[in-house]
Amino acid sequence: MWSSACLEAHENVRLLKLLPVFDTGSFIALLYLPYSLRVGYLSAQEALMTIDRTYPIFTVRWLVVHGLAVPAVFFLGSILAMQFIQR
Repeated sequence: MWSSACLEAHENVRLLKLLPVFDTGSFIALLYLPYSLRVGYLSAQEALMTIDRTYPIFTVRWLVVHGLAVPAVFFLGSILAMQFIQR
């Protein structure tokens, strides 16, 4: 029928399916699984945790940089233009 190694692997797979995604005890439970199942479980969790994030276009940093840079460039341009004014 079933060998003990095959039954043990089947139990490990069933345990692997029962492990929740975000559980502090799952790390301890992973220590009792064979290496191949641990690697598969951890890579699956890594894939679940990689979520595409969309960041806002106008962040506080963007507003500060452009709020300082745009007037600075404008004033530098006006000072440069004043150099060419003739009486």
